Amino acid sequence: MRLLLAGMTLACLGHVAHAQTGRYSESDAAAAAPESAPVAEAGQPAAAPAEAADAHADLKNMFDGSPAPTMAAPPAGASEPTPAGNPFGAPAPAASAAAELGPAAGPAASAAAHTPPAAAAALEPAATDQRSLLTKGPKPSKMMQDLMKAPAAATLTGTPVTLGEAVRDSRTRQDQTQRAKAYWDLAAATADYYLALLETQELATLRAGVSIPGQQWDARGTELANRVELAKKAAQSAQLQLHTLLGGGASSLPLPADVPHCGRYNAEYEEIFAQRQDLTAKKLAEVLSLRHAELRDMTQAIEDAEAFRALVSANRNPSGDGSDLLAAQQLLSLQRRAFVARAREYNQEIAAYTELAAPAEVPADRLVAMMIRVSTTTDQLNFGQGGIEPVAATEPVTPTEGAEATKKNDETPSTFAERHQEVRRPLQRLLGRERERSIVVRRLREVLDRD
Repeated sequence: MRLLLAGMTLACLGHVAHAQTGRYSESDAAAAAPESAPVAEAGQPAAAPAEAADAHADLKNMFDGSPAPTMAAPPAGASEPTPAGNPFGAPAPAASAAAELGPAAGPAASAAAHTPPAAAAALEPAATDQRSLLTKGPKPSKMMQDLMKAPAAATLTGTPVTLGEAVRDSRTRQDQTQRAKAYWDLAAATADYYLALLETQELATLRAGVSIPGQQWDARGTELANRVELAKKAAQSAQLQLHTLLGGGASSLPLPADVPHCGRYNAEYEEIFAQRQDLTAKKLAEVLSLRHAELRDMTQAIEDAEAFRALVSANRNPSGDGSDLLAAQQLLSLQRRAFVARAREYNQEIAAYTELAAPAEVPADRLVAMMIRVSTTTDQLNFGQGGIEPVAATEPVTPTEGAEATKKNDETPSTFAERHQEVRRPLQRLLGRERERSIVVRRLREVLDRD
């Protein structure tokens, strides 16, 4: 009997020991698994490590510019989110990815968590290059502003006129385009005249540093003197043409106050001509995109020519005739003149495109915004501030505009954003806020009853 009781006792102790061993084995395996190891559902791959997800989020921010969402740690005792495909909210399996793959998978998974993905590492330099292209490189607009500054020796007289003033009193839409093209003709002619004066000064400075200038220096000086005279007469002719288009009533000839647009132009052909196809407008839109790229290349060519002239000047033979320096100056002159001519064509094409995009008569301010977006007047080049600024919705409303909006809104708005609400408020008064509230409440009740 005692032997029987002893055998039964040993058997019970064996079952208890086996149960304790299994329980502690499961807890030890769970403790050995990394806390950040993802839990994979049945039939689905394991989620990426947290570090890799952060790397992808940072990479996305380099292109989007939006901050990465920060995942807050769940508070103690909070329930885990219900996994997809489990409508009953059952807990996910506790086995980790490292435990399922075996002991060898643990170090590999840990290394993968600290190693950025190959795609992210490959795209990081590309993102840096893309950002550098937006902040560096040639700037045609800045180049055009520099060329439109009048030298001290300039004798071209007139009254500064903006593009908006030039097209304001036009009789027809075609007249607006004609005036705009004449305006850019005058701007290009004026820039060419200023450029001729600038190069005359540069030639005199370069020649003073040459000990024995050759005859080519004299020939170049005579050529520049003739060019200054020709450029001035061409600018005066352009003044008379625009003066005639403006009615000829002013006592003085016009001078361009706006700098030609040399930045990127968004033609938006697909949106504007979605309902009416126009082959001419489509080709012009394509040309405008290529023209801006050409202006950037020409700006870079001017900068390269300036650097080459400085290099030749620093390494030339002091006892020479300076012919190599004169050739470098001639190359720079040709690059500048070509840039002015191309900027003129660019703005002429923009004027033609705007007429195709908006064939009906357009208010002067709106037309100027379509052509040069933000205008930079020659009187404000030192400040870098344009004469035509876009109106923001938060800017204060003038008393006249506020009084006009008061008649429709029954209250005086303080900003343009409030003034624009006058379109929606009559509809709100027609429906009534109580009716709107009752509709929302009824819909919510229907949803709750259905659920």
